[in-house]
Amino acid sequence: VVADREFVGKDWLAFLNRNEIRYYIRIRNNFKVFIPHKNISINSYT
Repeated sequence: VVADREFVGKDWLAFLNRNEIRYYIRIRNNFKVFIPHKNISINSYT
C-alpha cells in the first residue's frame, strides 16, 4: 500500500500491521516516528 499523509491514523496503521500488509506512507516533516524494537522515537526528517 502506498498512501499520502491523510491516511495516517492509529486505527488504520493498526489494521495494516495486524494483517501484515506492507505500507509506505508519506508523513509530515514534524511527525514523530516510534521504532518499537529499539523503544525510541525519532523525528521523521532524520
